[in-house]
Amino acid sequence: MADIPYVGCTHISSAITMDKEKTKMIWQSVGLPVVPYVCMKRFVMMDSVLYDAFIEETEKELGYPMFVKPCCAGSSNGAAKANNKKELDFAIMEAFQWDDKVLIEKSINAAREIECSVTGNSITGLSESETEDVIAYIPGEIAPSHDFYDFDAKYNDPDGAQLLIPAELSENDLEKIRKTAMAAYKTLDATGLARVDFFIDKDTNAVYLNEINTMPGFTPISMFPKMCDAAGLDFTNLINLLVEQALEKYKSKQKLQTSR
Repeated sequence: MADIPYVGCTHISSAITMDKEKTKMIWQSVGLPVVPYVCMKRFVMMDSVLYDAFIEETEKELGYPMFVKPCCAGSSNGAAKANNKKELDFAIMEAFQWDDKVLIEKSINAAREIECSVTGNSITGLSESETEDVIAYIPGEIAPSHDFYDFDAKYNDPDGAQLLIPAELSENDLEKIRKTAMAAYKTLDATGLARVDFFIDKDTNAVYLNEINTMPGFTPISMFPKMCDAAGLDFTNLINLLVEQALEKYKSKQKLQTSR
């Protein structure tokens, strides 16, 4: 609105990715693998008959354990793991403190949490453009010491998780993660930067998209720049790349016809 270049996704892409349900629906529409889920809206929670029927169907469809999280919250706020009906009811009530829609997901068996940094302009970027080409970097793995990578593990416990870069996967699996991350990024018309998060089932090795963060943590010790650095793009050059991409995106927008 201020008519100045900026780093990152458009307001449309960012708004969509802030809603976990809508993001999953878009990925599903193009055949990308997502964690099985259902979405409960507040009107269901407010009606005991609808609520009981919804929970019964969810138990049949997903089975325990399940993860419950607000659709439009971040940093694992309001998120909890439910191992039974009592814990599920409690987790749903807590999640509704944060949002009017709640996502309930199947718990992937002994899931490994993998992340992948992506940069580029998926709308106007050309593959021959070193600045705007969409690139996925070396995937990393989060090995939490908690039951899952919750708010406490992320921000309060200095030993809450180990960050493994590269992730301990085969070259084929690392490449699969990178390709899926780029597809997830492009499907949402992402630009600038994003961190795409995955789960891998330890038993079947199946890969599932979890979420995408269009403005990931960006301190020198955050996962996003560390994964880029592992691929040879250090912090200073990463900053330069993102600024150059923002300028290129701005130039493209300036060429468009408007009604002014």
